[in-house]
Amino acid sequence: EAEAEAEAEAEAEGGDVAAENSDEPDDADTDDVVDAPGDAAPEPAAVPEPAKRAGRVRRLFRRNR
Repeated sequence: EAEAEAEAEAEAEGGDVAAENSDEPDDADTDDVVDAPGDAAPEPAAVPEPAKRAGRVRRLFRRNR
C-alpha cells in the first residue's frame, strides 16, 4: 500500500513538473496591465498546498482501483 501511495505521489508530482516546463504562454503573465485600485476582483480563498496534494493523491487512488 505504501508503495502504491509513493507511486501515486510521484505521478502527481510529475504532472506538476510537466505543467511548469510547458512551452505554452503563461496566462498569469499580466505584469504590463495596470488596474485601477477599485477594479480588483476579490481573491478566492487559497487552498493550502498540502490539501491540494492530498486531493490529487486521493483522485489517483480512486482512478487506479
